[in-house]
Amino acid sequence: MKENWLDANVILRFLLNDHQSHSKRALELIETAGAQEMLLKVPSFILCEVIYVLEGLEFSRESISRKLIDFSRLPAIKYVPEEILIEALLEYPEKNCDFPDILLMSLARNKKETAWSFNKNDFRHLGGPWQQP
Repeated sequence: MKENWLDANVILRFLLNDHQSHSKRALELIETAGAQEMLLKVPSFILCEVIYVLEGLEFSRESISRKLIDFSRLPAIKYVPEEILIEALLEYPEKNCDFPDILLMSLARNKKETAWSFNKNDFRHLGGPWQQP
């Protein structure tokens, strides 16, 4: 199976369907990839960018989480690292924290490691091992 990487702008055009040409081409790519057994990988930093844009467009956390979990279920899409990103997306609507902080704590919890941050307001609510420098 061939694997490639997907940028935030393609994901956003697909999810928002807000650009006549780009949205159509994003949809065609994702449908064609699924039919041809090609994986389009989405790394964590790209997902952070997508969430940042959707927050700026005033989508609710619940809506963002649902859209991105549904997106991950498409045959051509693979989040990297998948389990940790899904865990962070599930936690995202419940926490009043930035998604990158939620993701960092998910990574730390899954690896049984410590997250280091000065951001005690977020990290003390995330339920995992963290310390301030």
